Amino acid sequence: MTSTTTTPIAVIQDVYAAFGRGDIPGLLAHVADECDWSDRPDVAGADAVPMFRNLRTPADVAEQYFGGFGSTAELHEFVPRVFACDGDDVLVVLKIAYTVVATGRRFDSEEVHHFTLDGDGRIVRYRPHLDTARLIWCYGGAS
Repeated sequence: MTSTTTTPIAVIQDVYAAFGRGDIPGLLAHVADECDWSDRPDVAGADAVPMFRNLRTPADVAEQYFGGFGSTAELHEFVPRVFACDGDDVLVVLKIAYTVVATGRRFDSEEVHHFTLDGDGRIVRYRPHLDTARLIWCYGGAS
């Protein structure tokens, strides 16, 4: 499916708007059939965080990343503040806050999300840059 959106920033803005509406299928329409989504840090306790996975398909992204987040966290704030682009790479600075249901711990952070798009305007790579140690702690994976 080729994106009808004209710029990489517009694609990613569509992705965040879909997330804000709870429209995960709409968000996934912007993800390539083969992707490199998220990452698993090689640190103790990372397995406790459902979003720390190496995912390769939109179905995996839906089930493991968004499903994992949605089933374990109560979102309080999600505000994209800055969108920056260089070629097919888009960086987003955002404010996010949520509580991990199982531990009651609140993750309140400013993050940078890095997306790479292919020639069809679909996401082929996503990496979040955040306070990994704090997120692991919030999920109870380390003390």
